[in-house]
Amino acid sequence: MTAVNKINSNVVATTYAEETSIKTLPSTPIWRPLDVNGFTDFGGSISKVSRTPFRTDRQNRKGQTTDLDAAGTLNHDLVQEGLQDLLQGFFFASLRRKLDFGGNNELAGATINSGGSGYEVGDKLWPATGTYSVTPELEVTTVSTGAITAIKINKAGVVIMLPSNPVATTTDGDGTGGTVDLVWDVVTGVVASTDDYQAAAGLDSFAVNDLVFAAGFTNASNNGLKTVTVATATALTVSQALIDETPPVTATLVKVGFQFTAGDAEIDASGDLPILKTTTKDLTELGLVPGEFIYIGGDTVVTQFATSGMGFCRVRSIAANAIVIDKSQATLLTDDGAAKTIQVFLARVLKNETGTNIVRRTYNVERLLGAPDDASPTAIQSEYLTGAVPNEMTMNVPTADKAMLDLAFVAMDHEQRTATTGKKSGTRASAVEESAFNTSSNVPLINLAIVSDTDSNPTPLFAFAEEMTITISNNVSPDKAIGVFGGFDASHGNFVVTGSLTAYFMDVASVAAVRNNSDVTLDMHLVKENAGITVDIPLMSLGEGRLDVAQNEAIKIPLSQEASIGTGVITGFDHTMLMCFWDYLPDAAE
Repeated sequence: MTAVNKINSNVVATTYAEETSIKTLPSTPIWRPLDVNGFTDFGGSISKVSRTPFRTDRQNRKGQTTDLDAAGTLNHDLVQEGLQDLLQGFFFASLRRKLDFGGNNELAGATINSGGSGYEVGDKLWPATGTYSVTPELEVTTVSTGAITAIKINKAGVVIMLPSNPVATTTDGDGTGGTVDLVWDVVTGVVASTDDYQAAAGLDSFAVNDLVFAAGFTNASNNGLKTVTVATATALTVSQALIDETPPVTATLVKVGFQFTAGDAEIDASGDLPILKTTTKDLTELGLVPGEFIYIGGDTVVTQFATSGMGFCRVRSIAANAIVIDKSQATLLTDDGAAKTIQVFLARVLKNETGTNIVRRTYNVERLLGAPDDASPTAIQSEYLTGAVPNEMTMNVPTADKAMLDLAFVAMDHEQRTATTGKKSGTRASAVEESAFNTSSNVPLINLAIVSDTDSNPTPLFAFAEEMTITISNNVSPDKAIGVFGGFDASHGNFVVTGSLTAYFMDVASVAAVRNNSDVTLDMHLVKENAGITVDIPLMSLGEGRLDVAQNEAIKIPLSQEASIGTGVITGFDHTMLMCFWDYLPDAAE
């Protein structure tokens, strides 16, 4: 053994795994990587109590270790894909997806092919063929004289190489001969002659004229934006040419929008707010919720309205043939859309939820600390925050820099593992190479305006901002008890959104908005490489507002922000903050 004298920080790597219950990992956890820039107070803080008896020697006696407070804050660049999963934890919510197919490589369905014999209810089944990074698990739910008649999926697993149906099984019971037919959430091929994507099943979830973004295919022409012409369970035909290939199991198809038939989409701007109307397309099929954004218009003249400006628009309400729009990037004018095949782009949505849609997630957060013996470089030390509950997320948007997040956890315990013990087991997901959003050229739009029921493109309170922060807090605190070192659970309070913004003073309307306690709304859009992120706060009040006047400098106005539930001003906006993640945006969005 050759002990090292020191370990450099550039060997540190950070991952996280979602727990099944607080402080408990699944049998095969999936560890997802994070590209951390820095840490604040990561680990456990030990509390001790000394003995201080009355003694003639006037000296204390050694005390006892009494408690541990575990926590940690990670600084991470704001990126397109790598944080979506983890941000669900900070919103106590699940992403609202339009339609994602493939990429998860999970078991989507299972039916009995042959019931076999000797089985009992509760027996576990595992596929005997195929290659998996996480093995799927089935469970027998009903039998008839020992033959399986029904099963359920306990664990969807992660497949690397698909098995052929029918699939033989192994079991923890005494049964034999049971086989199953499995359906996978994974694209299995592309056929150039018919311009089809193929899968075992499930592609009929897409609809004709859906705009689909394909990614992860070997041939470049099979990736990118595609328009659906025919959708069956096993084949998705698109209008673009494809090249024959059997793609990697990581290939994905994501619904990112819809292209209306010629003349079906129009803008009616005759009322207080503009309305996107249709004659035939049922707009409720787009899967929208009040408060999310859409992007109207593609990159060709035929996919854009002739008179109305294209861009980001917020959905005020949705009906079968009408979407009421507010907070539009451009002024929308009446346009019948004649002969135009208008495109509308959609995003997956993350917002704080209400009722049963509130979901608390807890995590193990892992930090690898390098090898203490240079003769055994793969024997790695590690430490973990366990039972880590997402508490605060602060989004920092400075000038001439990159957008970053500070992600703070309150944990129940802190564990350390030696190089001999090794890091915890599980599947290690590969890191996604992503670039950060810079705050100079990747922020095409940021608006702070007074809420309006009659103006879809309200005048902003400022033209330019110098810096901005937005903080969400779940007000998490650990629950302590006799006989427990650390916390046994955590309690959470209200979902609170606050912020600060320094803007360049434009007129006294911004100062008046503070004094009058006006209803104010904020939205920001980050776009790069045909993808993007939108942040929207439907209702906030402003504080501070004292002008900063310095010699030879522009006048600035610092503002504090305190958000409230959106129903205070708009029916149906039952959230305080909402984010949109755009898998695809047209070139014009940049």
